[in-house]
Amino acid sequence: MWLVWGSQADGGLRLLGAGILLAAPRTLYGTNLLWTDIDCPGIREEAERLGYGGGPAASFLRLNRVVFPVGQETSRLENIGALRPGLNLATEDMANRLSQMLRV
Repeated sequence: MWLVWGSQADGGLRLLGAGILLAAPRTLYGTNLLWTDIDCPGIREEAERLGYGGGPAASFLRLNRVVFPVGQETSRLENIGALRPGLNLATEDMANRLSQMLRV
């Protein structure tokens, strides 16, 4: 999974990081990607300590082998294709380009 941030004020898209999604130990809301405090005790408390205010029904995505780009210019994305807010399924071309920029 690659985390991409876009902002008109910033002037484009930036690649913030990447990692491998970890499956949760159970299926919740039709997916096995959502982790809760029951699945990982302390995850919500730590998120709240960092400023998250989602409350007791919060769920999280967990990543393994997380990597970050080095330097501002290495994270700038150009001609990556159309992205909408939220989760996007990367095309093969997008995945190849993102992998070249930040290999997981």
